[in-house]
Amino acid sequence: MHDTTEGGLATAIHELSFASNVNVEIEEKKVNILLLCSAICQSLDVDHWGLISSGALLAAVAQNAEDKTLESIRPAGIQANIIGRVTEHIKNGSSSNNVVRAADGSTRPLPQFERDELAHILEMSS
Repeated sequence: MHDTTEGGLATAIHELSFASNVNVEIEEKKVNILLLCSAICQSLDVDHWGLISSGALLAAVAQNAEDKTLESIRPAGIQANIIGRVTEHIKNGSSSNNVVRAADGSTRPLPQFERDELAHILEMSS
């Protein structure tokens, strides 16, 4: 499990991927982005993938445990989705090749951020 607060979802995915020595593919349409968040990001020209994600938790579970995991947390009112999968194991220290699959089936690299997009917003306002 990994907290997605600092650096957002993309940074958490990259960090979890690196720590686990795997590459992952994320299904963009399965990532829950609140409409208000999307609108704010668009108006401020920031990328939601790198925006602070307080209150979210990224968890990697075995494929055969996905349903049981979701069934165990949803009764508590926790919204959860399976957003991706491991595509391959890589050598320790190898660079990652994490991708996002769009609704049209195309893939692109999962973005990387040197700093949280919130810092970008705060810098713009000063």
